[in-house]
Amino acid sequence: MTKEKELSGKKEAIYGSVWNIYVGGKDLGLIRMGEISEASGIPKGTIYEYFRTKDQLIAEAVIWSIGQEASALCERVEKAESFDQKWDMVLEWVRSPAAQSILMIDFISGDKMPERLKEELMRLHRETCCGDDTAARVMNTLLEAGQRDGVLESRGSHLARRSILYSAIAPVLMYGKKQEEFKDTPWEEVKAYSKKLLIVAFKKD
Repeated sequence: MTKEKELSGKKEAIYGSVWNIYVGGKDLGLIRMGEISEASGIPKGTIYEYFRTKDQLIAEAVIWSIGQEASALCERVEKAESFDQKWDMVLEWVRSPAAQSILMIDFISGDKMPERLKEELMRLHRETCCGDDTAARVMNTLLEAGQRDGVLESRGSHLARRSILYSAIAPVLMYGKKQEEFKDTPWEEVKAYSKKLLIVAFKKD
């Protein structure tokens, strides 16, 4: 194994450990180096050889993990055949912690998020734009299936399509973030409303 591959493997192990700790319910600002070292099996001293600061490590880990989640989502949605299958996959995924992270909701609203970490996350997010790439790929495959199934008509610019997609999934995001407020609302009702928003925006004349 080359040194480059060994370094890449160690970094990915560190990234994965940070992400697992976060998805497990711990605020990013409260994750400690000792936890990362224990979870990844890599000594703290070695970790500090790869990253200048803990903020840099956590930010890189989250953005890398977001990219992995985004790619996996796109592959699943693209493999599905019908518009309904694709849309159901998108909505089920939007409820997950990973989806909320990709849309940067938890990052910019967390009251325990140190300002330096928040700035590092937003900087890397702007540079990578993985959320925008995911939205474009998902929207394209939805439109293709929707046109084929006679449900949607392709229209609007890339930015307009992305805006429509985010508007359509907003009810599902709110359902996932504020479950107490929506406890009397059936999940199927939320899904149907979200689908209606998308179809109306792209409805064939």
